Amino acid sequence: MLNQNEIEGIISERVIQEVITYFQKYYSKDLAGAFRNYLLLSCTVILASYVREEMNRNRGKIKEKDLEQLAVVKKLGLKYLASYDRDFASFQVNSKSI
Repeated sequence: MLNQNEIEGIISERVIQEVITYFQKYYSKDLAGAFRNYLLLSCTVILASYVREEMNRNRGKIKEKDLEQLAVVKKLGLKYLASYDRDFASFQVNSKSI
């Protein structure tokens, strides 16, 4: 859907770093770079500095590693969060669970 421009991808700095780290560790530096480039070209990147206040409001409510992603969703009022991480299930944005 992202490749077909049917959805807009929003991604935090932290998620980009996690993707790069994962692919470098388990595959190769070149593949990590390819995924990094794909994400940068196909998604809107939200800087941690932009969501800092939202992160501070939610600190302690979720694991630190998930805080930036939660802050992005809440700050932008996004309708969906795509994640395999169940830690997000209990949070709501605009009266809808994310």
